[in-house]
Parts: sequence; C-alpha cells; structure tokens
Amino acid sequence: MKKKIRLLLFLFASLFLTIVGLQVYFNWLTWNSEQEIFKRKVHESLVSAKARTWQDHLNKSASHLATFLRDSTEISCRWNPESFTTTFTIKDKDSSSIGQHTVTLSLDQIKARYDRITPEIREKFILQFCENIKSDLKNSTLWYYTANIGRHMEKYYFYQPIDLREMEQNFSNALAENGIHYPFLVNDSLSGGWSTEKVDLSLYKPHGPHYFWASFNPPITYFLKQQLVSIIGTWMLIALSLITFLWIYKTLYTQEKLSEEKDLFITNMTHEIQTPVTAIQLASEALEQLDCTEEERRIFLKRISKNAASLAQLSTEILLESKLGTQNEILHLKTVIHEAAQLFPNLTYQLDGDHLIMGKKEQLFRVFRNLFDNSTKYNNNENVVVKIDAFTKGKTLEIRVSDNGIGIPVEHSERIFERFYRIPSTEVRGFGVGLSYVKKIIEGMKGTIKMVSAQGGGSTFIITLPK
Repeated sequence: MKKKIRLLLFLFASLFLTIVGLQVYFNWLTWNSEQEIFKRKVHESLVSAKARTWQDHLNKSASHLATFLRDSTEISCRWNPESFTTTFTIKDKDSSSIGQHTVTLSLDQIKARYDRITPEIREKFILQFCENIKSDLKNSTLWYYTANIGRHMEKYYFYQPIDLREMEQNFSNALAENGIHYPFLVNDSLSGGWSTEKVDLSLYKPHGPHYFWASFNPPITYFLKQQLVSIIGTWMLIALSLITFLWIYKTLYTQEKLSEEKDLFITNMTHEIQTPVTAIQLASEALEQLDCTEEERRIFLKRISKNAASLAQLSTEILLESKLGTQNEILHLKTVIHEAAQLFPNLTYQLDGDHLIMGKKEQLFRVFRNLFDNSTKYNNNENVVVKIDAFTKGKTLEIRVSDNGIGIPVEHSERIFERFYRIPSTEVRGFGVGLSYVKKIIEGMKGTIKMVSAQGGGSTFIITLPK
C-alpha cells in the first residue's frame, strides 16, 4: 500500500507540474500575443485620435471663417445668363491691407437661380463656401479668395497650434472604443514602460514640429482582463486536481490504517484468546477423560468459568470501544472513582474533595476502571498507589491520575491512545483497546487526555473536562 501511495504521489506531482508548466507556457505565449494586440490597438487609436483632432481643428477654423464672412464681408449675387449659374461676389469691408479684396465666383453645389441676395441665401452661401474651404484644406490647399479671407485662415488654421488636451481626450476615447481602459502619460516616459511613436500635429512646418506621444505601464491589468476566464479555469482545474488527489490520498491512507489496525487486532486477539481457550479446552478434556474426584471437578469447572469470564471481558471491551453510553447526568467524581477502585483489591487511591461532572456514569466509570487497570498491570510493586488530583482551571476541570508503576517510554506516549496499539515487547496481556476507549469517551465529553511519564517513575494521565 505504501508503494502505491508513493507511486500516486509521483504521478500526481508529475501531472501537477505538467499542468502548471503548460499553463505558464500558454500564458507566456498569450502574453506576447496580447502585447502585440495591445500595441496594435494603441497605434490604431493614435492614428484615429490624430485624424479626429485635425478634423476638430478644421471644423473650428471653418466656424471662425463663417463668423468672419458674416461680420467682415459684403456678399451679393446675380444670375449669369451666359453660364446659367448664380454668381456671388465677396467684398472685404476692410480694404486697407495690400492684396485683392473682391472676388466673384459660383458654387457647383448651388444650382438654383437667385437674382438678389437675401439673409437666407447669404447664410446658405456662407455655409457651403466654408465646406468647400474645408475640402481644400484637407487636400493641403488654401485659396486666397480675398486678402482678408486668406490671412484669417492662416491665423486660425495654420498658425493656431492644436491643443494637446484635445488630442489626449480623443486618444483616450479611441482607446476606450478599442476596449482599452488603461492609464497613460502624455509626452513623458515611464520606467519599465512602453511608449507609442511620436506624431507631429503641426500644420505650419516652419514653426517646427508639435509632437504628441503616450507612455504606458506594462499592460498587466489589460492582459488579466482579457485572459480572466482562462486563468480562472486553469486554477479551478489545478484546485480540482489537488482536491481529488488529497481525497484519494486520504482514502488510501485510511484504508492502509484500517488494514494495519485489522492485522494488529487479529494478532492481539489470537494471542489473548489462545490462552483462555486452551485452558478451557484442557479442563474440558480432563473432565471428559479423567476419573476426577468432586474436588478436582470443582477446580476444573472454576478454571473453565474463570477463563470464560476472561473471554467475556475481552469481548465486552471490544464492543464498548465502538459503542458509547446513553444519557448524561450529574455525577460525583469521588463516587465514580470509589466504585471503580473497588475492583482492584491491592490498589490504594488518594483523593481529596469532590467535584460535580456532567456525563454518562457507565462511561466515566470505565474510564477510571481502565486507568486503574493499567496502573495495576504495569506495576512491579506489591501495593499499587494511585494519587488523584482534581481542581478547577477557569471553565475546565483538570483531573490528574498518577501511579507508582513502571512508566511508559516517551516515544510511545502519543501512540498508546491508538486503537489496538500495544507497547512492543510488553508481557502484559490485552487487546490495546482500553486507552483508545478512554480517549474516545473523554473527547465525546468535549475534553482532552494526555499522558506524561518517566520510565521507571510512574505515569500521569491528565484529563481536562468542561465544567
């Protein structure tokens, strides 16, 4: 059985390490893949944010131009019969600067015939004219329709720098659209982190570059979020494997323990039963085959009765070890000890005072009977002396039972409470169930028992019970 358990341990350890190793390898591959995906999404977000920021800047510039046209120009229109189009004339109100201040043009988008300007037609022309300007600027073209229009667009489109805060906001929104909610720094580096490429937001190159770039910490949180289900599943598998192994190991260990106890029980039982059975058999054969006197018959019958009683006592001890008593009652400790001590004529006990205990009288009686029986059996003195001390410690009652016997070696002090365990090379008869029965009763009363002993100096059993 031990070889099987060792083999099981080896196989499980190999399986466990394989699972962990594969998971680490898989996570490493996934980590590299997710890093590449993360960087690709960040790059896409950066490109998208740049396009949005430029578009916002273009829209603001066109809005400024519309306001300028409304406030600073005079606009008129007439129908041109030669081209069958409505032509519009824009004239700067301020013509003090150098350059052309009047321009006449038609717009392909306005095909209706208008003979004179009205507020509605004027507004329609301004809005369409600004849209055409935006299209030109997207193609990197700026037409100076009038000197003032050209200078105005230079000022608000080319010379006005793009606000980095707008770019940062657009970048953050683009990241969120790509499923990335991760903090970053703008135009700064993070120790051990990763940075995007630099994007130039300048529109007028002679003024120099206007860079924007972002830095991120290693995207562990993003990775964990992406792989949360996989990680939880892996650890659940590992936990289930571990629980299964522990359950199997416990089952095998329990079976091994039971097998050892069975072998030990059979060995002890064979040894203990053989003597009384042999005595009964010999006495029975003597009564059957010999012509015995009445006195001899009484001696043989007494021997048969004595050995039968010994067998009955052994079977009672085994049965009681697995079946505990019935109802709790209030007991006088002194009375129970006195009744148990009466079974041992050569035993003298000392007990001062009395205490009340809640328990089962039959069980407590057998506890002290077994302890007194051990004090008597494991004793080389003609007179067996047992000293009993009982005192209250807080909410518990401590009972110390000390004898003047041969003592028990320290290495056996724990195992003597195991079922069927007997100290090797002892000549004292027994099944090894007495002290295990005592411990079972004490633990059933929510108490504890332990033994301290010095070989050759007697044994002391310390019982602690709740009051």
